[in-house]
Parts: sequence; structure tokens; C-alpha cells
Amino acid sequence: MKVTVSEITKKGKLNLVTFKNSIYILHVPCEADLKINEKIDIEIIIDETKLPKKGRIQLFAQVIRCFEDYCLASAGGLMCKIPSGYVLDQSIYIVIR
Repeated sequence: MKVTVSEITKKGKLNLVTFKNSIYILHVPCEADLKINEKIDIEIIIDETKLPKKGRIQLFAQVIRCFEDYCLASAGGLMCKIPSGYVLDQSIYIVIR
């Protein structure tokens, strides 16, 4: 899904990133080097064998809460708000390109 970065809040070595017209809210390491108004592609992959060889950042996450409109996933302590459609305790990969 193509999204545009709308806001970045620095929290030490992490950035809290929100996107225009998108349900996604992600904590990502500063090394991702995202910029405001930058267009990026976010993909959620369930099968590890389908991970792309290249990606700006890949987060391995576990779905910890499911709501009607969205799910929350924890990627090594990094909280991620993602679209609904996943089940509790499901393992996913969040890939940012």
C-alpha cells in the first residue's frame, strides 16, 4: 500500500510515524530515515518465504490486539497500528520500501 508520511515524532532512537489518509501508525528505528511528505510502500507479509530481498526496513511483529477497524502489533517492543484482517497472536512481517 502506497502511503505518504505526514508526521514524524522523534523518541530517542525511534520515530513515531503517521501517514496521510492511512490507518498505519508505526514506531520505526531512525535508521529508516523517513522524511515528511515522502511516499513509501508498506506491505504486510505473513509467509517468510515471500519477503523481498530488498526493503528499507523489515519488522517482525506479533498481533497483540484486534479491533473492528484496526489491529495492534508489537515488533520487538515497537508498537504498530495496522489495518484489520489479522488474528490475535498471528506473526507478520511489516516491510517498508
